[in-house]
Amino acid sequence: MSRRSRLHVPGGLYYVLQRGNALQPIFTDAGDYATFEQLLASMLTRCRAKLHAFCWATDAVYLAVQITDVPVGRLMQRLTSQYARRVHRKHGESGHLFQQRYHALLVDPDAYLLKLIRYVHLVPVRAGLTKDATEYALSSHRAYLGMTNVPWLTTGVALRLLGQRNDQSRQAYRR
Repeated sequence: MSRRSRLHVPGGLYYVLQRGNALQPIFTDAGDYATFEQLLASMLTRCRAKLHAFCWATDAVYLAVQITDVPVGRLMQRLTSQYARRVHRKHGESGHLFQQRYHALLVDPDAYLLKLIRYVHLVPVRAGLTKDATEYALSSHRAYLGMTNVPWLTTGVALRLLGQRNDQSRQAYRR
């Protein structure tokens, strides 16, 4: 019996979660994170998608991604397969790096964009990795605060919902 096709809504905002196989690490060093980010940036451009938030845990990837005409499944399949091949080549391993299919939930951007971004940014706090999300460098939270620049991250949409000027919107985001 085949799997049901995922719902594809052009312009849709998706919460995407991809876990490591058997909760094993996806990332083992800084080079792995850099490789994943490089591939993600390339896939976002190729698929004309916008990434609104991200968080990398050692055993999972959390994304808030808005797609166009290319389904989220194609973006994730290309991203995870290319990353797995590179990591396996680097470490001389084989087998599954990711657990089953990714989890994708279609979200109403008008009602839940800001809530989804907050949820993704608070993953390390809820997981006990840090007490303050600002201290966790492996998420887009610091970019929203203006502490870092991530060229392939789209922060303008959410920040405009919080205020007209950058200083207003960043202050509202911080609250």
